[in-house]
Amino acid sequence: MHNENIRTIDDLIRKIEISIIEHSSDKLYPKDYMNKLLRYLKLIREKEGNIINIPATFALNRKNKNNITNTEEPLNIERTIVEKKGAQRYYYLISLEDHDGMLILISGRPDGLKFIYDKVEIIEVKSSGIFSKIFKNNVKLDDLGLQKIVYRQILFSGLREQLIFYQYLFEKTSKYGLINNVKKIELYGYVVFYLEGEEYLEQLDKVKKKIIDNLGKIGPSLSKFGVHIYGLSEINSISTDKDKFYYFNIIVKVDYNKKVAIDYLKRLFSSLDRVEIVRDL
Repeated sequence: MHNENIRTIDDLIRKIEISIIEHSSDKLYPKDYMNKLLRYLKLIREKEGNIINIPATFALNRKNKNNITNTEEPLNIERTIVEKKGAQRYYYLISLEDHDGMLILISGRPDGLKFIYDKVEIIEVKSSGIFSKIFKNNVKLDDLGLQKIVYRQILFSGLREQLIFYQYLFEKTSKYGLINNVKKIELYGYVVFYLEGEEYLEQLDKVKKKIIDNLGKIGPSLSKFGVHIYGLSEINSISTDKDKFYYFNIIVKVDYNKKVAIDYLKRLFSSLDRVEIVRDL
């Protein structure tokens, strides 16, 4: 294959089999769903052969968090937020796409899924240590500078696109009968700002208060893109082997726009054709 991001259904089946084994004693792991998905994927392989599997992160031009180095601390924070929400971290979602007569499997795993009766919340978390850099370099932040930072972290992090794409995958997964009885889907993003140690904790608290004061200007700009500020968390902490991290998060709710997901798929298939990945497999 010409691209390490282009895999096969065999790869996904193996990954899920390993995941089921590794979490065999985990009471919170969705064993029934994962086994159901595994059986479904094997039926597809039996019928269609070892078809291409493309991760959602690649379709969205995003880096896979599991392949990024030096992210242990932010990932710990992100996992903590998902777990505190009572959300599941292990649900793989899929979609079978027909590209010029060739069947392609798209797969992805949101940061979290939280089922509440007949509703599901799809959760994505993005973290940034930008304020650590600003504080260490004694950069003065006026209201406009702060607004730009928040705006960029929310809108240009890929959070909106990922949530929309995962809803698209969730709906397709439900269509295959793998998830049932969900009538409502809500998309929530958590944008986390963190810093290491207590040195700048007071400044972080001031920044949070300043963000609250500026929500009247930040909110309307985001709403134009279907992103709505839902609230801010308290400043919390998490300890690692090395240090203690302090963080707060801005919670946003995202409107679903199917066209966004379809446009990403079109760009994906166009890029595959340009580099002749699909036809050479």
